[in-house]
Amino acid sequence: MIISSKNVISLQAIFTQVLLKVNTNLTNVTGEILLVDRLESPIKVYILRSILEEMQSLCINLSYYNSQKTKVTYKVDRFLQLVLIRVYKRLKRDILISPSYFHDQHSEIKWLLTNFELENGELLKLLINSFISVDIHEAEVYDRKKLKTEKLLISILENLVIKFSNIILYILILNAKFPPYILRGVSDPELYSLKLEKNNLYWNSYLSSTFFRPKYIYTSLYALKIIGYEGFCTKLVYLPKLRVHEEKQLTTLQFTVVLYFELVDFVFPRVTQVFSIVKAFFIRKLSVYP
Repeated sequence: MIISSKNVISLQAIFTQVLLKVNTNLTNVTGEILLVDRLESPIKVYILRSILEEMQSLCINLSYYNSQKTKVTYKVDRFLQLVLIRVYKRLKRDILISPSYFHDQHSEIKWLLTNFELENGELLKLLINSFISVDIHEAEVYDRKKLKTEKLLISILENLVIKFSNIILYILILNAKFPPYILRGVSDPELYSLKLEKNNLYWNSYLSSTFFRPKYIYTSLYALKIIGYEGFCTKLVYLPKLRVHEEKQLTTLQFTVVLYFELVDFVFPRVTQVFSIVKAFFIRKLSVYP
């Protein structure tokens, strides 16, 4: 049995559009520091294309097994590991990356993938489910109208690829076993300072995960990094259906942050309103009986 032509056309159309955009303007105008900006332009395009092509290949495989009436089960962490391993093999073959760097930095890689899954796991599930479903409407927990919008899926895919490319570069810089020509005008002292960005990356990820992610979940507004006419930019997308799944994964501290937003938006205004009514009541009483 052949994969549903409807699924393949939809999948290939989305990946092709992103592949075309990768070859245009990749200037970072998000206002955030992205490690991928350190790459020479051809290498940046190569890594982004490699991630896209490997993700597309895995999605096609999942669609194939789904078309065989096989119960498709996948884990986001395994999916990410496969993408990372396949991209690494390309780098090893084409850019002569040291074969041992994966083993040397196993704990670092595990932390990076875990952090990526925490921040983008539900978005990745939404994307994959839209591809492997026989009918795109069968993605049961998500907004059907939004899933039918190709632009949304393209934005999610671009966001995942841009963020995943930072993981690739971070691992390379941390290990320092790569040809120096792939970085844009970086001297040895600057390379050493890049290694120090490990601490910055950790704290930035911690603060983002602890305080900013609960805000996105609470408001259902997700800040996606996309490829626009001016280059990498940020786009806010409203995805209320993801909140149910995201809230199940919150830590105690993250849940406290969400609770704070609930108090600010609902409880405090109601309390203020009650006090205003009581205050107005006593003012009227005092004005009647001087």
